[in-house]
Amino acid sequence: MSVYCKFAFIGLGSSHRGTGLCGPGGKHKDQHPKGFWNSDIRSQAKKSMTDNIPIPVCQNCYYREKAGAVSWRHEYNSFYKNTPIKKNPVSLDLDWSNFCNLKCIMCNSNRSSTWANETGDFKSSNGVQTISPQVLKDICEMSTDVEHINLQGGEPSLIPEYDEYIDFLVDKGLAKNINIGVVSNLTNINNRFYNNLKKFKLVTINASVDGYGKSNDFIRYPSNFKQVTKNIKALADTKFELSIHVALQTLSIFGFEQFMNWIIEMQNLYAKKNKMLRVNLQRVYGPIQLDILSAPTYMKNKFLTQLEKYLKSSTRIKSATKFDLMHQMDTDGSVKLCCDMKNKFLTQLALYGYSATGIKSATKFDLELINLKKTLFNSNNIDRTKPLYEYINQLCTIRKLKIEDYIPDFYG
Repeated sequence: MSVYCKFAFIGLGSSHRGTGLCGPGGKHKDQHPKGFWNSDIRSQAKKSMTDNIPIPVCQNCYYREKAGAVSWRHEYNSFYKNTPIKKNPVSLDLDWSNFCNLKCIMCNSNRSSTWANETGDFKSSNGVQTISPQVLKDICEMSTDVEHINLQGGEPSLIPEYDEYIDFLVDKGLAKNINIGVVSNLTNINNRFYNNLKKFKLVTINASVDGYGKSNDFIRYPSNFKQVTKNIKALADTKFELSIHVALQTLSIFGFEQFMNWIIEMQNLYAKKNKMLRVNLQRVYGPIQLDILSAPTYMKNKFLTQLEKYLKSSTRIKSATKFDLMHQMDTDGSVKLCCDMKNKFLTQLALYGYSATGIKSATKFDLELINLKKTLFNSNNIDRTKPLYEYINQLCTIRKLKIEDYIPDFYG
């Protein structure tokens, strides 16, 4: 297995937790961006990749690849294959603060200041963690070659340091040449933030929505599903591209069929505007009691019923297909996926009625669900009903909520 990753040569991950080779990888707490970019640490990492020697900070990608999944490394190598290496970063993955208006049940104080206030973390800064002025200065000075930026949080639209950085890019005339992505909970439309985004070459808003209606309100507390829906509809009238990111977990089970129908409804609305609304699915692994594979049997049965109904329906969620991604990776030479993996994929699709000519109707979203269906009742799964109930009850006590007000049939 090759361990080479193009992002390490052309990109940089900058976080309030430190600096690293990329966003998903490990961070070096005591390294500022400029120092890290020219450091022996980065030079040695690049040499190890060139020599095909695995490095510890990339374990997340190695794990996914061993499981047969497409990793960040795969995607980086495909997307940036022909991107030339320059003096400064071409791509930046930024995670500059935990400042956020939500405290999602699968989150923690490092990603949410409202979580931090609830748990008593970072009291000296009222729960907020952010970058130093030196980090902002370094990144501004290193942005002469940048073409791609990804903003995470916290909630990026509320983070002042992002406003400062965007102002800099606009004032220096750099924004017009940059593609920018924003991971947002879309509970609000910050006019100043979004008006400045209009000055970039291409803008993609990645909206985090994990369930339907009140289920999503509890998962992403204190979100308002109706307001999120309103904001998604409003963005259909802008030049921005939109993608819905679903972090599937135990509580996503409730109203799953309605959730699928809601996504299709949003996609149809965008289609009428001649726009594509993409959908990405990832499974929540932690806290482990929220992993859908550890859900109580009655919840799994509820999910399975809704899932099979969706998979057998003629109306499906549209997104880039796994088949297309595999084909692209093979033909561009950046990633060689084994024939067994592709044959396994095609066999799975055939089981659900996809013909060879109808492959492109099968989405990556569908494949993830098909794989989930196969493993849902695996004997290796550990039932964590008690820890799940304890965790939800603990959150309800702290937040003075009743789970039944959000999910009436939570307890069966």
